[in-house]
Amino acid sequence: MKSVYEEGIKIWNLLILNKRKDSLNAVVNQWMGIMLLLSIPVVNVVLLFVCAFGGGEYPNRILKNFSRVILKLSAILIGLTLAILMESPLQL
Repeated sequence: MKSVYEEGIKIWNLLILNKRKDSLNAVVNQWMGIMLLLSIPVVNVVLLFVCAFGGGEYPNRILKNFSRVILKLSAILIGLTLAILMESPLQL
């Protein structure tokens, strides 16, 4: 008799991982590719905007939300940096 944990894992695999055992590897490989592209200057900004605001079925909801969060955090950090630089004069 299977435990509740094993049944939960089975349901997780069926619903979330697209009913395939190898889909977890595909997800990991996709995220590795995305992180590789995000490490390239200029391409990272374009990729973030395309993923965050692009239409169509791809990217998935998780990637879309990830891109939006990164863009929002970047805007906040750039704003804070500019505010700090405007308030304090640079002394050389």
